[in-house]
Amino acid sequence: MFQVRSGASKVPLCKVFKSIAELVDGEGSGVVNPMPLFSAFVQKVHMQGQQDAEEGMTLFFDTIDDPIINRIIMHRYRITTACVCGDQTSRVEENYFVKIHRNDLVETSFGDHILSNTCSVGDFKCEKCSQMGCTYTARLVYAPHIFVVLLDKYDEKYPVNYPMTLDIPKKTGGSHSYRLVAKISHAGEAAYGHYTATCMRGGIITFNDEYMYPGSLVDDGNTVVLFYHRLE
Repeated sequence: MFQVRSGASKVPLCKVFKSIAELVDGEGSGVVNPMPLFSAFVQKVHMQGQQDAEEGMTLFFDTIDDPIINRIIMHRYRITTACVCGDQTSRVEENYFVKIHRNDLVETSFGDHILSNTCSVGDFKCEKCSQMGCTYTARLVYAPHIFVVLLDKYDEKYPVNYPMTLDIPKKTGGSHSYRLVAKISHAGEAAYGHYTATCMRGGIITFNDEYMYPGSLVDDGNTVVLFYHRLE
């Protein structure tokens, strides 16, 4: 585990997460000073505004803006857009989050949806035949060290039976194993509410403003962000 050093002199903005990245790779001292990063993040929030957990974490990772951290956090999907006329385009996209709607999991398992998901897009206009509508398919092509899964807080709230462990197949055979280590919850309505964080820290602890108490990683219908950490 890394330690937080208080009262230390200022260090470069990315020092905190670079130290964590070195720990993931088995190197580094594990002693970091987070204050310069947090100060820059708070300043960016004041300048740009922040409405929900997705926007807040996007600002946070954008504040870090470091390729080492991007390798640890960002996943890649190959996006294929196909029209009924047979025309299709393909591109690779990077993102901090895998977005899932709760109703997406009615017919597809959590793990299968992360590996590949397909939906219809009605407002897409084909450049070849000018028809409206297409099929949009996303296939995972790169799995990071930390998988961040976003459950849309604007969906109807009901508990989702997401897994405590997750296996992502490797291209070379076998699989990467992940364990759920933390979640963010949002109590309230879409336009207002209160966030809490729950994570594994010795036991499972919920952090609620200045309070901390035993918690659970099981969904109570309020979970909006999940953090899966690769074990090997």
